[in-house]
Amino acid sequence: MGLVYNESEARGAFSGKPISQWSQTAVLNAWARHVENHAFLRFMSKKGTFEERMQANKELQICERKIEFWERHSEFDKRQAELILSKVKKNWK
Repeated sequence: MGLVYNESEARGAFSGKPISQWSQTAVLNAWARHVENHAFLRFMSKKGTFEERMQANKELQICERKIEFWERHSEFDKRQAELILSKVKKNWK
């Protein structure tokens, strides 16, 4: 069972433009998706059933790695990310 991330299933092959060539918008959209997932997983880690809390805590580690990956991308814009993050925080209050 995975709330958001399922590390046990085989991953499909990636097709399309290499990630290194993604636009700033695409990078920020990918980052924003994981930031939103992080907010959901934090909620589940506090309010879910025992099993959901344990699973959410495992998945938070995966999510944080993915967020850090996108933050290292050359097209990542910290100022735009701060705006996105403030919206996500506002939505999860």
